[in-house]
Amino acid sequence: MYVRRRPYRVPQIESKRVTHARRYPFLQTVMRACPRNHVISHAVQLDNYLSELLLYPIMLKFIASIITSLFFLSAVSASPAPVPQDLEGHPKPTGFNITSLDVNGSGCPPGSAHYELSNDNSAVIITFSNYSVQAGPGIPVAENCKNCQMTFGVQMPEGFTFAISSVEYYGYYQLDDKVTAAQQSTSYFQDGQTATASSALNGPMTGAYYAFRPDTTNIVLSRICPVLRPRWIIGSDLRIDNFNNRNGSGSIAPGGLLRLTFYLSWERCCNSAVSLCPP
Repeated sequence: MYVRRRPYRVPQIESKRVTHARRYPFLQTVMRACPRNHVISHAVQLDNYLSELLLYPIMLKFIASIITSLFFLSAVSASPAPVPQDLEGHPKPTGFNITSLDVNGSGCPPGSAHYELSNDNSAVIITFSNYSVQAGPGIPVAENCKNCQMTFGVQMPEGFTFAISSVEYYGYYQLDDKVTAAQQSTSYFQDGQTATASSALNGPMTGAYYAFRPDTTNIVLSRICPVLRPRWIIGSDLRIDNFNNRNGSGSIAPGGLLRLTFYLSWERCCNSAVSLCPP
């Protein structure tokens, strides 16, 4: 009768003894003089200790990689987002807003001036409903000159200021021969530079709607960052004169409808002395 026998297995304690003896040859000598269990227990402790030593630098590298990753992510999240630019390379920051408008002058009675801010913060459009000048026989001299001062409360993007790149007048103009007219606007922040745009008109000019952009320079109103809610002041005046032709006449916006547009060019600013600000 055939009886199947199980294969002989070496006891676990003996296999550990042989394994550690092969891994650490110096234990072979110790094993001959010491009890088996005593040698094996010390070998296991030594093996665990050396394993920890081998894992220690790996753990350090792993922890260092986690710290580096967290530092990189925090640096990326803290860095400011890039500011969009226009076609000429000027920044186009967000956050600019007009919070109030006060007007005063003969050309802008209360309730006759309204403003609009373009979607890209590049222009402020002011529309007047009662801003006109006239000259001619029978017209009072008081109608030859009108003015308006506008004070805007504005909210500025942090770290930015703006320059007045150009100013546009749009309305109905009519001048007889030798009748002249002039229009001028000034713009400034309190304690800042003044940007001025002016133009002189000479008749004859057929009555029609015209758009004029007086000569002006790209004047930055303040290199030092203005407070986040400064007062932006605009002064405007219109004049007309028939001194050289008393029988001639002329008018600007006879119906009172006149539009004045200020085009803005955004610039970075600083919080120190002007000499240390960017050019």
